[in-house]
Amino acid sequence: MIISTDSNQNNLLKTRKRTAILVALSLVILTLLVYWQVQYYEFLVWDDYEYIVENPRVRSGLMVENLKWAFSENDVSYRHPLAWLSHMLDCDLYGLNPKGHHFNSLLIHISNSLLLFWLLHRMTGELWKSALVIALFSIHPLRIESVAWVTERKDVLGAFFWIVTILAYHWYSMKAGVGRYLLVLLCLTLGLLAKPVLVTLPFVLLLLDYWPLGRLNLGQTLSLKVSAPLRKYTLGFLILEKIPLFILVAASSIVTLLDAERIGSISSMEGLPLGFRIGHVLVSYVKYILKMVWPIDLAFFYPFPEVAWPLWQVARCAFILGCLSVLALLNSKRRPYLIVGWLWYLGILLPVIGIIQVGAQAMADRFTYLPHLGLYIAAIWGIADYSSQWRLNKALLPVIACLIIAFSAILTHQQLGYWRNGMTLFSRAMEVTSRNYTAHYQLGNDMIRKGEIAPAIQHFSEAVRFKPDHFPAHYSLGLALASQGRFDEAISHYMTALKVRSNHAGILSSTGDAYFRQGNFEQAIAFYSEALGIDPSLWVIHDNAGLAFLKMGMAREAILHFEEALRLNPGDRTARRSLYIVRKEIEGTNY
Repeated sequence: MIISTDSNQNNLLKTRKRTAILVALSLVILTLLVYWQVQYYEFLVWDDYEYIVENPRVRSGLMVENLKWAFSENDVSYRHPLAWLSHMLDCDLYGLNPKGHHFNSLLIHISNSLLLFWLLHRMTGELWKSALVIALFSIHPLRIESVAWVTERKDVLGAFFWIVTILAYHWYSMKAGVGRYLLVLLCLTLGLLAKPVLVTLPFVLLLLDYWPLGRLNLGQTLSLKVSAPLRKYTLGFLILEKIPLFILVAASSIVTLLDAERIGSISSMEGLPLGFRIGHVLVSYVKYILKMVWPIDLAFFYPFPEVAWPLWQVARCAFILGCLSVLALLNSKRRPYLIVGWLWYLGILLPVIGIIQVGAQAMADRFTYLPHLGLYIAAIWGIADYSSQWRLNKALLPVIACLIIAFSAILTHQQLGYWRNGMTLFSRAMEVTSRNYTAHYQLGNDMIRKGEIAPAIQHFSEAVRFKPDHFPAHYSLGLALASQGRFDEAISHYMTALKVRSNHAGILSSTGDAYFRQGNFEQAIAFYSEALGIDPSLWVIHDNAGLAFLKMGMAREAILHFEEALRLNPGDRTARRSLYIVRKEIEGTNY
């Protein structure tokens, strides 16, 4: 009996398809097993309360007013309206039950893994290499922060649109057309609305043009198992082709930098000099690689070192990076995945590596979510290639791969447990880092919520000891001391905080409250007035100012503040009651 070649080919394709589906299902099951416990974790005082639990816009869900707010809100380091909308949807679905919020972040992470597997398999035709890359990506301990921290929804959501944009670009590269290009542009726009760090994506598309898409005409490259485009293009054409994408990311970058500068989240050159930054960038690039290889002693926050890195350490890191760059460059034609993977890593990390320092962190595990993919690709493809060249035992590689995956899964499952609640997370950070003022500050906040004032004061005190100019810790310490009636100490810390952030209405108001409680109403009014000069919409301060004026016998000034408080908040019972009493007194006096 003669079996046709077409029949054999069809059977082979069906087998490959079934295998790919089974691999994809295995990736889903593996990721679910490793991260399953995350849905039982709490919200964290580290931004979760500010972003979600105590944010009335987010808590009230998807409403027209909230949609407008999401696209206009600019009081955070950068705009991310789609992330806001995803949090609102969670609140509509689950309320403030953290289980649903955590589980949705996990679902997005699993979706990212599946899409990446499909994308890498389609672009390269390599099933098992793609599977190993995505397995390492999905369950590596450095993914924990992006998945387990609800506030960091923008990370997994931004990555989702990053991947979808590359999928759309791959579709466009097979048959260029206006409609397909517009789809790429739309996906990138959505990604930037989820998280602006997607600004490097046009550069990544240029890398993919070289390998594995094979669109760049720079001579013969490694043969592809998938059908490459019929045409190759010059580098100049491929850059011109992406001009609309570059314009889009440039506009996003400008808006992001202006927002960050306006709210004061960009570190000044005085605080972090250029020489310090350059040294730290070189060290960080190497440390992120080491964390990928040996992910231990992970923390939610890594403080900057007290002094600049030693010159020998900076030089050593520069040498390592230089050697790896030369190795990738020398192999760029025979093994193009090396240069693509290496530049992928260097390039995607660039916006957050610290040249322009936004935020107080020296490093962050979440920053590696997409950059490490380049290193995984370079490593897996390179090991497979060199092992074939060196004629290593082929049966050995799958065993090693399984052991690495198992080790990574166990380590991730173990370290994920530290994210159970604030106490475990912040305590762990203090164990594995030194002088971690943010860990002490956040643990103090966590204890305040539990009513444990005395230990909270101890942690706030440690925070300001390690970082004397940390105004949030001074402010929180002042509030805690004031709650114990220690007003002089509280005022001292408020004043220290105001030296750093003089235009903070909350600190000014709290200083006024402390003077009020001491009976110094004149000073209280001075601070209330200054706070209202910064933000006249704070009706509570109008209430307190009215009460202070009342204590000084200045009824008419008090009435003005109570009336303004009622105008801003018609449901303000304090203002309504005070206004009624003071008017009755005036009427009685006049009578």
